Amino acid sequence: MDFGQLIAAAEFSWLNAQSWWAIIQVVFGIGLVIFIHELGHFLVAKACGVKCEKFYVGFDAFDIKIGDRVLIPRKLVKFQYGETEYGVGILPLGGYVKMLGQEDNPSQIENTNDALEGDSERPEAVDPEAVRAAVDPRSFRAKTVLQRMAIISAGVVFNLISAVFMAAIAFQSGVSYSPPAIGGTTVGGPAWRSNMVGHRILSVNGNGTDEGYFPFTDLIQETALNGPGQPMSMVVQPYDSATSRTIQVTPQPRLIPEIDLALIGISPEMAAKIGAGPDSIVPESAAASANPPFQPGDDIIAINGIRLPVFEIDGNTVRPVTQMRRMLTEFADQSVTMTVQRTNSETGKAETLDISV
Repeated sequence: MDFGQLIAAAEFSWLNAQSWWAIIQVVFGIGLVIFIHELGHFLVAKACGVKCEKFYVGFDAFDIKIGDRVLIPRKLVKFQYGETEYGVGILPLGGYVKMLGQEDNPSQIENTNDALEGDSERPEAVDPEAVRAAVDPRSFRAKTVLQRMAIISAGVVFNLISAVFMAAIAFQSGVSYSPPAIGGTTVGGPAWRSNMVGHRILSVNGNGTDEGYFPFTDLIQETALNGPGQPMSMVVQPYDSATSRTIQVTPQPRLIPEIDLALIGISPEMAAKIGAGPDSIVPESAAASANPPFQPGDDIIAINGIRLPVFEIDGNTVRPVTQMRRMLTEFADQSVTMTVQRTNSETGKAETLDISV
């Protein structure tokens, strides 16, 4: 896989279950943001003594029907609790809190103001319910300017507060990422000419990557901002050596014909570990006939007694597959003994065993 393939666009199909799952996730995410936003309006309005008649996520704008038969009602879910009707509308593009005396139509507001002042030139245009609501002590319009400002601003404020908490939860949970380690290069590209395979990148243009917060994908941004034709200074270090070296790599435009970005032609390193999925071992391959059999999750730590080099990522030991490939090339057409570390499913403890391949 080349560096440019990391930004290939995902394909969408109405017949693909993953596409529908993506839609559901987007709708849920938008709905959560809307719910928090409207909850801010609702709670502050209640705190200010405003009567809230409705609290909806999604707009109950229309029914879906054939003729006079309603197939899907405009209110997918609704229930009354106290003085407020809560519900989910059919159109998942917003939400609202209906407060007593709240009017969003400027002309209706003007007519109501004229009626309250006894100066209405068009009495027929005045909504009596709007007039009564405007003078109700629990009306939105009956509140002070500061209270109305607080109610209107509460939605955005709640979204900002929730963003801080969501970010804290995300950082606490942790996010997996590929470190700035080079597993492959595009033949003829800048990284290939600099022999960067099997190296970790320690710094880019003087900015260090040793803090553990520089994922491999950040190189896309660094390279794009650097621009084509301008050399990038990188400090790299081989996995099996403590000696680093400084190289100059010049991004090349159109290295991948379908991607109009300046690239250096690298792909991330992978761990020398058997995948966790059921299809992680290719049928009829040498690994499939190993004795004893490999198991998903096996961590390869040595070949013919020669241990693979390691480097640390956030306290976890990673053995690069690049070095494993080099060692297997040396033993081509020969049987090898691969030492793996495996977690015992019964005891939960790690155990080491040799597998003949």
